[in-house]
Amino acid sequence: MRIPGGPLALLLLGLGTALPGAALAVPCVGENFDQPLPGATGVARETVDVPAANYPGLWQKGIVAGYVYRLYADLTGTLEAWSDTGPSPWRIDVTCRSGESCSQSQRGTPPEEASLAAAALGNCLLGQAVSAADFTAPAPAPAPAAAPAPALAPADAPADAAETGRPAGLSGGDSTSAAQAVAAGEAPPAPDTAPAGGEAPPDGAGPQSAPPQAPATPCGLASIQPGRNPVQTLQRLLGAAGQDPGPADGLMGTRTRQALAALLGNQQAAALSVEQAVSALDQRLCRPE
Repeated sequence: MRIPGGPLALLLLGLGTALPGAALAVPCVGENFDQPLPGATGVARETVDVPAANYPGLWQKGIVAGYVYRLYADLTGTLEAWSDTGPSPWRIDVTCRSGESCSQSQRGTPPEEASLAAAALGNCLLGQAVSAADFTAPAPAPAPAAAPAPALAPADAPADAAETGRPAGLSGGDSTSAAQAVAAGEAPPAPDTAPAGGEAPPDGAGPQSAPPQAPATPCGLASIQPGRNPVQTLQRLLGAAGQDPGPADGLMGTRTRQALAALLGNQQAAALSVEQAVSALDQRLCRPE
């Protein structure tokens, strides 16, 4: 008897007792694993006649973001380093439960970027839309340009002369009267340092500067470390707002959407892009009580 839907449907039918009532989403590579993983190269689809523990009958393999990946029909996957000289020094195993979430286990010490790529493999197995950008870490933002250095005065010039081009201790008005006095053969007038009213300031007295103001408590985007991409920034803002978006892995999953809807409401959360949601949360967290 032939069961419609292909090998994946046959395998999931056998898993029905383990996942009662679960809504089985189709992986992003298609029900028959015949659609290439976004951004992957060298994609191949493999099958065996008799499924076993190591080979569950149907899988896809290829290279994505420089890593070798495998996606299996039992909703598991692997990611490891590509090497033509020997075995990979590390490996990440991804295990998913349909309609729920995925977990990772590691062998060796994979780079942090590989964990993000493995999380994207899990989202693909759960039927979520992924793109080639999900498998690579975004490039770091360029450092701001340094301000130009101020022009330097000659080493023997007084400080006031370096700043204004006038003799030290003279303001703009003083320089005119001083020039007139020198032209007449008289000594230039001394600068008036007495306070208004003709009284000398008492000893130790002088202009008092206002005490420095304590900085305001950081809020919103100023209170978190920016993420590698807007989704990770959104997840960290949701955590700062007391919500549980799941791990801040930079991928928009079910828990992140639920946390956003719990904070903003289903209608508003669905209408916002990720960047708009980040702006809305930033304003909400910085709103005066």
